[in-house]
Amino acid sequence: MEFRAHETEYIPDSCNERFLPTGKSGVVLLERTQIILGGISQLRKGFFAERPKNRDYHILIFTLEGQGNFEFENGESFTSKKGELVYSPAWGMGHRHIPGGERWDLMWLRFHRTAAWLPKINSEFQHRRSRFISEIYHCVASIIKESVNHELQGERLLEIYSEMLNLYLRREFSQALTPDLEDIRFRMNQIWDSVNDNLSERWPTERLANMMGMSRTLFFKHCRELFCMTPGEKIKSLRMKRAEQLLVNLQSPIYLIAEAVGYENPNSFISVFSAYFGRSPLQYRKSHQV
Repeated sequence: MEFRAHETEYIPDSCNERFLPTGKSGVVLLERTQIILGGISQLRKGFFAERPKNRDYHILIFTLEGQGNFEFENGESFTSKKGELVYSPAWGMGHRHIPGGERWDLMWLRFHRTAAWLPKINSEFQHRRSRFISEIYHCVASIIKESVNHELQGERLLEIYSEMLNLYLRREFSQALTPDLEDIRFRMNQIWDSVNDNLSERWPTERLANMMGMSRTLFFKHCRELFCMTPGEKIKSLRMKRAEQLLVNLQSPIYLIAEAVGYENPNSFISVFSAYFGRSPLQYRKSHQV
């Protein structure tokens, strides 16, 4: 497959683009993440883009809705679906991408080739499920909004959202995993979301393992590998964080807070909380009262 030595792009009138700020207003982005360009695009049938190899920038594309088709110089092709990312480093092959149907909504970021925090991957590109697409999208959309609204404290909010974007991008690439482990981490996070929404229930490891469709031993192993905690430790951390929030923000009796986070015996809750935070629930509440 022959690729051009320069960028080619065709954007029909049916497409819509919103861009991150550049110049002075975008200096925080440039300094902290070395983003040189980026935005949110609503692409429609007829859009076409071709990126050459040995570019001056890395490119990162997140699929928000619909799907996009990618073709690389070596003949490899794939479809990026909702919730997935494609990372093509500056030294990688040239590629083409087009909508995989009538609609492809995406978020894209270009980084200067000297952005050392981006991973050095062994392949020409990386295609996988994104871990923090929602958080990254919120930051990018907020930066775009604040850059054009010129509301009170807009510059300060730009700094805050830029720093959040920096942190979430680094978190996205903080741990290089195989596609199988990425999928396991994604599904396990969905389970932890369910646990966090229902902390008053009992959550034995066997139940969690069944939800994942794996043995208790394998679930335990992956939990330690991906979250550096046993399943029991993970659940305890979720319960203690919720208990902390309830103690600080509500005046509910201790026994009701204990029940809300899954402890039938208030004394057991007090003992666990005291060991976790280094003070009793009442002492903790008192220390956070204004």
